[in-house]
Amino acid sequence: MSDQLQVDVLEKLKLAKKQLLDDEREKEEERLAQAEFNRKQKEKNKSFAELLDDYGMSGKKY
Repeated sequence: MSDQLQVDVLEKLKLAKKQLLDDEREKEEERLAQAEFNRKQKEKNKSFAELLDDYGMSGKKY
């Protein structure tokens, strides 16, 4: 009986650990996606002069 209880507790702890790791990974993915979105929004709102300073004349010619 005691061994079964320990096995059950161990399984519950492993499951909880897996869920915490999954949650942490999901939050990190959301954080990275938000950072990428913010970077794109900031880039979109730059003036021509700021873009020229950032990229210079090395851009592709169309």
